[in-house]
Amino acid sequence: MKELYGKLRRVETRRRGVVAVGAVAHPQFVYEAVTDAQAGALILHKELNNGKIELLARGAVLNVDDCVGCSLCAQQCPRGVPLMVEQTEAETKSEEQKILFKAKIDTLNCHACGVCQSLCPSAATQLNFLSNEQLWSEIEGNLEGAGPEYPITICFYCEECSVSTIDIVGTRRMEYSPSTRLIPVPCAGRVSIVDILKAFEHGASTVMVASCETDRCHMAGTGNEIAQIQVDVAREILNAIGWQGERVEMFRMFSAEPERFTNAVGEMVRRAKELGPTPVHLGTAGKWAEVHT
Repeated sequence: MKELYGKLRRVETRRRGVVAVGAVAHPQFVYEAVTDAQAGALILHKELNNGKIELLARGAVLNVDDCVGCSLCAQQCPRGVPLMVEQTEAETKSEEQKILFKAKIDTLNCHACGVCQSLCPSAATQLNFLSNEQLWSEIEGNLEGAGPEYPITICFYCEECSVSTIDIVGTRRMEYSPSTRLIPVPCAGRVSIVDILKAFEHGASTVMVASCETDRCHMAGTGNEIAQIQVDVAREILNAIGWQGERVEMFRMFSAEPERFTNAVGEMVRRAKELGPTPVHLGTAGKWAEVHT
């Protein structure tokens, strides 16, 4: 069985409450198997409270009525939590309303990465602690005062490698531009194309997404790759509407190299100065299509 994360979650699996120890994971010496067994027992002990498993406070919730049955959440969830369930009442509905399968999410097994939320086309899936509206409000609040005279960089950063890197930056008193606004997300995969564009709508000059290192995402290895796709598409959209795609970028973080963060911030601040005011700052946003038609 594949370990969840080699450094920090060696005995955990994609399913909450299921651990893999001993030879079921990979060939081991006896002392290694004993150590892993102890780690697994500790994890299960923490899951139990008076002999019962309690529902986690954090997780994804699904509004079934809004689900359009696209199955993106089921296909892309790093932990395989969402399931597509047949809708028995679908046959009684009109062709326009008929959806044969809809998603079902077991919040108990959800690890709250937010990938499903960033991909959901109907906003049916939301993290119960970070809805779209909550994140957008945070974006808007962080961009208060942004403008051509004071360009602001929005930095979405994950709660794993990125937050560790930023902590080291603070511990070492390394300096970076105060015009950078930090917004935490559980995983870089939580950041959607819409979130990025919302930042520009509210006045951001540049946007960066800080994630775990390549092939080292703590969310089963795919959250950062999904985030990279979102960033790439956002860049294409910006180019298509007459903005500069270089205004958005993704950077991989590693706590042992805190200069990655300060260098990334410096790069995005430099781009903000070189590219100048955005169409939002100039009051020309939305007029590009009129000029080019």
